[in-house]
Amino acid sequence: MLDSGHDRCGMYDGSSKFGLDRTDSERLFRQLVIHGVLDEELFVTSHDHTVCYIRLGMRASDLLSGKFKVISAVYAAVRD
Repeated sequence: MLDSGHDRCGMYDGSSKFGLDRTDSERLFRQLVIHGVLDEELFVTSHDHTVCYIRLGMRASDLLSGKFKVISAVYAAVRD
């Protein structure tokens, strides 16, 4: 990511900016796959390792242009 300059993207490390923990981030990605914003491909390597590749889905441009919205519930922890 750093070699490709993705760390300079405005969305890099966005989960910490919005207070998302790992579970919430994983739920968000799952929602993006379910709604076709992201596509995932699973492959089994010759060494029997499973790898997953993510690419933009058919609805990615709709999301980026504001024509489509993904709503996901996020629960905040109560602090004493």
